[in-house]
Amino acid sequence: MMDRYAELYDGFRWQVPEHYNIAHACCGQWAADRSRHALDWEDESGARAAYSFHDIQAAANRLSNALAALGVTRGDRVAIILPQRPETAIAYIAIFQMGAIALPLSHLFGPEALEYRMHHAEASVALVEPTTIANLCAIRERLPHLRHVIGVGGARETGCRPGRRSSSAPRALFLR
Repeated sequence: MMDRYAELYDGFRWQVPEHYNIAHACCGQWAADRSRHALDWEDESGARAAYSFHDIQAAANRLSNALAALGVTRGDRVAIILPQRPETAIAYIAIFQMGAIALPLSHLFGPEALEYRMHHAEASVALVEPTTIANLCAIRERLPHLRHVIGVGGARETGCRPGRRSSSAPRALFLR
């Protein structure tokens, strides 16, 4: 058998379209069909929810608008400190569609690991939930680029104030 690795390597070229948005490729292109199923979710207590692409896109649009209202623009880093939950998928779509950069951080990271990554990435916003907000609050004052913290899933901590909420939007809290 002949080794063709060098030939294949030299001949390979990425075919990247001039205009491409991963959020549209993953969700937006199917969002017009309200019946197109996207996600089933079940939490530890057995509560379940089902989401269509339309549901995810609508929630992502709301989050993109909220992030833009907070001053997030193309190229800004947004830390996602969430476990696998619907809000995590929504956050990625929202961040990608506005051209911001998602900074995925494990919900298992302690304060030092979060501080190192968020400081060096210059994250301006962080999304947290009840199990991750305490670790972020412990280092909040040592993150000079962090302007806003958005909590989902009932995240509450001293220094947080409730954000505006529509009946279908995840609860949001902002840490000052």
